[in-house]
Amino acid sequence: MQKLFFLLLFINLLNSGFSQGKIENTNQNNAPAIPSTVTNSVNSGNTYYLDTIQIIPIESDKDVKSMQLEEKKSQPKSNSSVKNKSRAKSDNDVFFESEKKEETSGLESSTAVAAQQFSLIYLKTRMQDTRRSPTIEQQAQLDKTVENLKNINQSSFDYHLKKFIAGNYNLDLKDHLTNAYIQNSTNSEVLNQMVAVSIIESDTSNTNFLLNQLIDNKILDQSYIDYGNDILVSAPTNSTLITHSFNDSYGVLFNQFSNSIRPDVTIIDLDFCQSTHYRKQLEKKGYKIPANTVVDTAFFFDFLKLNSSKPIAISLTLPKNYFQNAPIDLYTNGLVFTNISDSESKVDLYENKMNKKVMAQNSETSKKLAFNYLPVLFDIRKKYSEMQQTEKVREVDKLIDSIAKSSKKENQINNMKNKN
Repeated sequence: MQKLFFLLLFINLLNSGFSQGKIENTNQNNAPAIPSTVTNSVNSGNTYYLDTIQIIPIESDKDVKSMQLEEKKSQPKSNSSVKNKSRAKSDNDVFFESEKKEETSGLESSTAVAAQQFSLIYLKTRMQDTRRSPTIEQQAQLDKTVENLKNINQSSFDYHLKKFIAGNYNLDLKDHLTNAYIQNSTNSEVLNQMVAVSIIESDTSNTNFLLNQLIDNKILDQSYIDYGNDILVSAPTNSTLITHSFNDSYGVLFNQFSNSIRPDVTIIDLDFCQSTHYRKQLEKKGYKIPANTVVDTAFFFDFLKLNSSKPIAISLTLPKNYFQNAPIDLYTNGLVFTNISDSESKVDLYENKMNKKVMAQNSETSKKLAFNYLPVLFDIRKKYSEMQQTEKVREVDKLIDSIAKSSKKENQINNMKNKN
């Protein structure tokens, strides 16, 4: 197989028709991102064309509303719902109870407003396409909002949760997260952060328990579990798999911990590299960690260079900027890019290892995730064509056409197919 040296040139597709189109760290538009034709030149006359699609819907406008709704639910109920059961109230009782209700209501309202302000700032940090760490300005805004929450009510659920989140996985603030978990153990953001802490602490047993809580509370979608399986089996033997954030990482980890799939693969969540403890744990495992504490594309490129002797797999869920000008040669293999060429038979990977369930599902999440299978489908279509397996080429074409139809991008994807 020819060596692929990737220079990724991406085009954002606007007006995709998807209602949930804001992609975490992929673009700043209300639409999925679809890369253009990628030219991978190695030597003169040795050029390979590949079209890659990235679409990992992690945080969107819909998620903002969902987070705000959860914040409202997390607020304690007003005392106005409590009925008098024992005695008649004097005028003074009524007066003081009324004042107490107004005070409580005012605190709850102020807390809710501050919590929503925090969430909007936090989501902006998650939408950056070149870094996982907040900017200096964003961090200052987060810290200021947390301080405001503390001044309003330092025992509130929102203060403790936001205090931990603003610390970017600082385990010195773990008690705040524990306090939030005690107050609301089914909140999605609390559970996501709890899983993160257990992973950073290398607590496999607790990670497995909390991942199952995510599933039981319908926070981790089945589509991400199915997709996580196919990311995991795409990684070369004994490789390091780099994932991006909660959903892709947790789908992969659930398959490894609960389903005992590919225990040979070491999973590194780029987002968690903000944690000093996590970086130290990786160093103990033999990884060389960049000195830069800001996790961005520069950190990522340094990590690749420092650990280039190891087999590395990079999930396609990482934004385009993490692949542009990558310091090592990369090759496609299933749902990952890897520095190992021809790590295994792509036909065997596609036919016998990947479950491909996402492409058969009809949920909005699965339709979006199906885009990431296009590189696999174009690759295997080319292999089948070379092997003159006409019927299998037709089967793959049906899958490609189905993805094209669900995305309402038939012309673009058909052009891609004609070039393949």
